[in-house]
Amino acid sequence: MIIKGRYVIHNGIPKPLYITDGWSLDDIASVEDCDRAQALLVKAITSLERTTKAAETMPDDVDRRWLHRAAMALQCKQAALTEVEKIRAELVGNPAAAAV
Repeated sequence: MIIKGRYVIHNGIPKPLYITDGWSLDDIASVEDCDRAQALLVKAITSLERTTKAAETMPDDVDRRWLHRAAMALQCKQAALTEVEKIRAELVGNPAAAAV
């Protein structure tokens, strides 16, 4: 898995980073969208961090595949949050786009 800009490349296939099911970074059109996306991503990141940290303290009881998938999801959510911040900066820097 490689994260490149607004996409994650898995097995050579680029897929958009998602904020939540059905809502990708490409769907953000306003500062308000950025604010909502940021709130959702921070909540998801916090939950993933808490869950993976708890799972790591119980090494015998954890499915390693699940832990790996959770770590990949955390990376994707963190990358999406970074991209949301960039999109927000673009929108704020361009008053015409921010007014949409």
